[in-house]
Amino acid sequence: MFPNTDAFAFIGRLLMAVMFLMSGFGTVVAPGATMAWMASVGLPIPAVGYVIAIVIELGGGLLLILGLQTRILGAVLSLFAIATALIFHRNLADPNQLFQFLKNIAVTGACSNSSLLVPATLVWTRADPDRRFPKTLLTRWQETPGVACHAGYEHVSGRTPCR
Repeated sequence: MFPNTDAFAFIGRLLMAVMFLMSGFGTVVAPGATMAWMASVGLPIPAVGYVIAIVIELGGGLLLILGLQTRILGAVLSLFAIATALIFHRNLADPNQLFQFLKNIAVTGACSNSSLLVPATLVWTRADPDRRFPKTLLTRWQETPGVACHAGYEHVSGRTPCR
């Protein structure tokens, strides 16, 4: 591993969390406007979408800062970002909507970097709180020989399963 990998992983999670927390805060303080926008794009039950958005944005932001369940969280936030892009930012003729659409696509890529979709080198670091749970469902697949065999990947236990 590179020196300061733990610090870089934390800073990356913190920067991503700021975006989700700010968006979640905006959702909380403007429930009427948020639900009206959800209704305007055709969501059938805006109140349910409102609650889901708050849970994912605020809960996801906090979990990112804490570094807990980063792989599941990465998958959930990736799906949330792509769904938000496709549902709410479809008017690509509007430069603001195009920017928001592209931002959500970029967020999807960044979040999927720490999900089950793409095993990343920076996901499991010494300071990552998820390392305290070495026998969870998410780490069992990593202990299977032949899985996650690519250059630079350090196994959770410190050994590379492909050697």
